[in-house]
Amino acid sequence: MIQLETWVRRTPAILLGVGAVDLAKQLLGLYAVYVEYKGISFDLMDESARFKLQAGIADRLFSAVIFPATWLAYAAFAAILLGIYDRMKVPNA
Repeated sequence: MIQLETWVRRTPAILLGVGAVDLAKQLLGLYAVYVEYKGISFDLMDESARFKLQAGIADRLFSAVIFPATWLAYAAFAAILLGIYDRMKVPNA
């Protein structure tokens, strides 16, 4: 039981670490879209290629913000739950 509690107490830090790794992954995906289109002039693109580029960049930017933010929210929620548990565990605190 003691070993399980140490892992539960480490959960917010683990979730923050996963969020940092996910942020790096999302930024690398955004960089991949940039590398794919960096040598192409925006004016020379046809409409479908321009839309594909804009959709790819928008998707990667959205992913780079939302997914790491959800890991941060999970970590905050776990920390709040641990705080509530600690307050309930200690009487008259």
